[in-house]
Amino acid sequence: MIFSAWLSSIIIHQKLTDITSGFRAWNKKALEVFSKDYPMSFPGVESSIHAYYRGLRIKEVPAKFEARQLGKSSINFWKSFYYPFKTIIAALGVILRANSFKKDS
Repeated sequence: MIFSAWLSSIIIHQKLTDITSGFRAWNKKALEVFSKDYPMSFPGVESSIHAYYRGLRIKEVPAKFEARQLGKSSINFWKSFYYPFKTIIAALGVILRANSFKKDS
């Protein structure tokens, strides 16, 4: 989560702290953009970068989450090293697609 927020913050030139919660609120313009193309691999990272390149405004609003009471995280020791690499690849994919849209326009 920390790495994803850091990477996204650098790319979009805006400090983001929690992009992995999955909670999003969109206006009409964002709904139009994301109804055509919504990232599935790393939606927090990819959607933030996609929104930036599409000229959407991103604003974080604090939300209170309760600590996990049951179950355990799906992220284990090995995945904690694997996910940063996948996140970088996903972010690069969004950037490359966004730059190709700019050239086509």
